[in-house]
Amino acid sequence: MWLLAVGGCVEPYQANINSSELNTLVVDGFYNTTDGTVTVNLSRSRPIGDKTPRPETGATMFIEEEGGKSIKIFEAAAGVYSAVGIKLAPDKRCRIRMVARSREYYSDFVTIQPTPVIDTVMWKPLTDGVGVVVSTHGPGTTGYYRWTYEETWRYRSYFQSYWIFKNHVPVYRTQDEQIWECYTTLPSTKIAVASTTQLAENRINEYELVFIPKDSRKISSRYSILVRQMAITPEAYEYWKQLQKTTENLGGLFDPLPGQITGNIHGKTNPGEVVVGYFSASGVTQQRIFFDFNDLPQYLKSSGFDGNCQESDMQPLTLVYTLEGAYNITSAIYAGETIVGYHYSTFGCTDCRLEGGTLTKPLWWK
Repeated sequence: MWLLAVGGCVEPYQANINSSELNTLVVDGFYNTTDGTVTVNLSRSRPIGDKTPRPETGATMFIEEEGGKSIKIFEAAAGVYSAVGIKLAPDKRCRIRMVARSREYYSDFVTIQPTPVIDTVMWKPLTDGVGVVVSTHGPGTTGYYRWTYEETWRYRSYFQSYWIFKNHVPVYRTQDEQIWECYTTLPSTKIAVASTTQLAENRINEYELVFIPKDSRKISSRYSILVRQMAITPEAYEYWKQLQKTTENLGGLFDPLPGQITGNIHGKTNPGEVVVGYFSASGVTQQRIFFDFNDLPQYLKSSGFDGNCQESDMQPLTLVYTLEGAYNITSAIYAGETIVGYHYSTFGCTDCRLEGGTLTKPLWWK
């Protein structure tokens, strides 16, 4: 299923795999008891280096209560199966069952885990960037935790374009026509898990979720992160820990070679078929924080630009038509109350959308 190539002076290593291992069903399923949602992502494995998603579409999916009801889950997007308003008995175990490509699969029955609240999410200035850390504690002496998060940041173009061409004539931009300020939101891709088995109490103190380099555009204006916490079983912890080691340590000569990580999903039609993935169920607690560029210590303040943005000195009125389609006007040049020319710069230095963000401010943004 996996391929590995190690650079440098050693010869590349290529795992001895067959074609069936490159078509393994991969399952990522979770029942959120806090809001009653179930989400299951189905895909097919692919070789390392292949970034093309391979969603598994057209499957039939159910969530089942042990000795009780079975509820169908529908495909909401390619390979993403979800349902809302699911209420299962908290004292009963549950599982998912599915049929994909005429083969039936099922997960182990799992115990629904209660999740403690997050104590704090906070940002910390480090030597060369910012760390975002989470702290929590729970009952008993041992706990297993997993976190996911969603980052959102506001950023701005290097220059603000105050003018826009309309009918080949520069016109002052309205507020709705501004292209200076953008927002980007991305989900977490990092596997973040921790346990308290080696600690004196069931308490996690300042586990680092995110590191942001000081020259990142993420912290060039305003940054927010929404952290979600889930309690997990010891078995789920071992699965995610193995997956973490495989995905994050891949490529080092002395790192563990990629191995086959299965989880708690099994094939019923073909019991010998390898299926990768995990289904779990728990409550979810969450916390959001914000911080601004001005909150950072001086040594961490950076615009995130590479220094290539320049603004022209002047474009005379007689040549202003040559700017349209190639540049954005940043400002007008006045002699008294009369415009005698314009400053301008490239699209990349004046239109924040070219960095991948959107002009739409999230409704929850403050």
